[in-house]
Amino acid sequence: MKKLIKINKETLYLVGYFLMGLSAVVIGNSYLFGVNRFQICEVVQYLSATIFLWSFCIDKYKIFDFVSAFLFGIVILISAIIMHDITFALYGISIVTSLHIDVRKIVKSSVINNAIFLCIVIVPALLGFIPDDIYYHENMKAHCLGFAYYSNVPCVILMETFAIYWLIRSKKMERLFLILSLPVHILVYKVCTVRLEFYVYIIFMLVVLILGSINVNKQHKFMTCIATFMYPLAAVSVILASLKYKSSAIIFAFNEMINNRLKFNLQGFEQYGVNLIGQRIKSNQEYIDQNFVNHYFYIDCGYVYMLIGYGLILFAIIMFLYTYLSHYAMKTNNIKLISWCFAICVFSIINNIMFNTALNPLLILGIKLLLSNRTSDGKREWMPNRVVTKRRRIKIKL
Repeated sequence: MKKLIKINKETLYLVGYFLMGLSAVVIGNSYLFGVNRFQICEVVQYLSATIFLWSFCIDKYKIFDFVSAFLFGIVILISAIIMHDITFALYGISIVTSLHIDVRKIVKSSVINNAIFLCIVIVPALLGFIPDDIYYHENMKAHCLGFAYYSNVPCVILMETFAIYWLIRSKKMERLFLILSLPVHILVYKVCTVRLEFYVYIIFMLVVLILGSINVNKQHKFMTCIATFMYPLAAVSVILASLKYKSSAIIFAFNEMINNRLKFNLQGFEQYGVNLIGQRIKSNQEYIDQNFVNHYFYIDCGYVYMLIGYGLILFAIIMFLYTYLSHYAMKTNNIKLISWCFAICVFSIINNIMFNTALNPLLILGIKLLLSNRTSDGKREWMPNRVVTKRRRIKIKL
C-alpha cells in the first residue's frame, strides 16, 4: 500500500517564499540567469504566487482573519493591476498568506535565503563566470559583484544584519554578532562604495547601544512617543522636504547628500501626482542624450514611492502597520524589534524597502501582531514578546 505524502502549509509557504526571494534578489537583479532573466523571473514569480495561495487554501481561518486577508488582498490585486507590477503583487500575497505561519521561521528563511542568494551570485562573479560591472563615481570604483547595480549587495547585507540581530536569543551571541558585523560592513563599503547604506548601519548600531543602556523594566514615555510617531513624522518630513527643497539651503544640501533623491521625489509628484489606488511609475536608467541632458529618473524614497505608486489607501495601511508595530515594540520594551523598526524608518528615506518582504519581513510581523492582539478566545495568539490568553499572560522568547 502506497504511503500518502502529507503537504504541510508551512513547507509550502517557505518554498514560495524562497522562490519569491530568488526572483526578486537574484533572477531579476543579477546576471546569473543570462539574457532571458526577466522572462525566467516572471515564470518563477507566478509559480511562487501559486504556491503561496496553495499554502493558504489548505488551512482553516477565523472569519475575521479571512475577511481581513481577503480585503487586503483585493486592494493589493487592484493596485498591482493598475501598476502592472507582478513583484509588488507577490510581496502582497506573501503577507496575506502568512497568517498561520510561524513568523520566526519566515525571518530565518529570509536570512538563509538571502545568504544563499549572495553566494550564488558573488562567487561566480569573482571567478569570472558572470560580469562584475564596475561603476566610477566620486573618484571611487564600485563593484557590482555579479548584480545589476552596485547598491544591491550592501542593501541585502544591511537587511540581513537587522534580521539576524532580531533572531539571536543569547546576549553573548548578540554582542559577538554586532562586533563582527562592523568589519563586514566596512569591507562592503570599500568594495561597493555605497555610503548611505553604511550610514544607516552606523545609525542602527548607535540606536542598539543607546537602547541597550536604558532600563528595560521602566516605561519610557518619551521614547514610546518617538516610536509611535517616527514613521508618520519621517513620511511627512521627507514629503515636505521634497516639495520645498529648492527654497531652503539646508534642505538643498541634504538633497545633495542623499544623491538628489528629493529632486526625483518632486519630479514624481509633478509628473504623476497622488491618487487613491496607485499607478504605474516609469523609471529611466541613466543615459545622456545628444544635448548632454541626463534622463535618469528613479524614486528611491520608500515613503514617496508608496504614496505615488501604491496610492493613498495602501500607503495608509502600510504606515499604520509599521506605526502599530513600532509602538508595541517600545511599549513592551522589545529593544531588538524597535531597533529594527527605527532602522527601516530611516532607511526608507533613501530606499523603497518597506513593502519588499523578500528582504524585509517586518511588515509580516506587523500584520500578524495586529491580528494576534484580538484575544476573542482562550487560544494562544502570536506576539513579538509574549502570548496573551484570556486568563493569563505567558512570556515567550522570539
